[in-house]
Amino acid sequence: MVLENLDIVAASSGAVYAKDGSVLVTACNINSRGELGVRVNQNGYAELDSNTTIDTGGSAGNRAPLSTIRGKISSQADITAGGGESQTVTVAEGASAVLSNCTIDAGNGSRCVRAAQDGSVEIVDASLQNATTGVEGERGSVLNVKSDVTYSGISTQIKRDSSCAIVEGDTDNNLGWNPTTIEDVSGTKNTATWYQNTTGDVMEVNAVVESDGTADAQANALLKMSPDQSDVTVDQDNAQASTSVVVRANVSATVPDGWYYQVYALKGSIGDWVEIKA
Repeated sequence: MVLENLDIVAASSGAVYAKDGSVLVTACNINSRGELGVRVNQNGYAELDSNTTIDTGGSAGNRAPLSTIRGKISSQADITAGGGESQTVTVAEGASAVLSNCTIDAGNGSRCVRAAQDGSVEIVDASLQNATTGVEGERGSVLNVKSDVTYSGISTQIKRDSSCAIVEGDTDNNLGWNPTTIEDVSGTKNTATWYQNTTGDVMEVNAVVESDGTADAQANALLKMSPDQSDVTVDQDNAQASTSVVVRANVSATVPDGWYYQVYALKGSIGDWVEIKA
């Protein structure tokens, strides 16, 4: 679905909702009225361009203007909150978000961006403004905050739980570090098996789970990561088709040094597996 050149005013349940589907929002002005402005759930995907804005319209509600639970967001939209929200952007329960080239103004609220319950957030070339905390990472979350992010009216720039992984660096690459080795480990890794990053630096894991090519093909993959082998899912993907074809589910994560990781093939089997190391 494409929403273009629209003025959108939220109802009681929110303005834009993507669930198990995708939405492209371009050149829209969204008034969330203190409700959910853009909400993405259950494998949904939303992309917001730089000509889109989300504003609470002066309403100090308690719901995040931009939120995803188990979904994915790519946003360049400027967001202005009313100040009553606990967070302006929420990413939770294995969801992921990339926030770039934008301004996020919490209106003197608690947090600009919150990654909770295994959420993963990358912030690039953004201005975080007017909040107690700029970015907060809770248990099992992953924060990738680039060095070009600026802060204004922020008491604490980054706050994180001890189990939250954080990667900070410049924008020369999407990891904030300088990878030198791309290792194809396909055929040497097994599903539902814990492996440990012992490289002495962060590394990126990219894996593909494939269906067997029979009718009603389905591939379902989870990528889990934690410092202690606890069951924390940081990425998931599902692919399916009604015909006899091979479909592929793709998962990836940035793994801190010393942390454990595994790919779990719920449906299908592991195909390609690549690890990018410093």
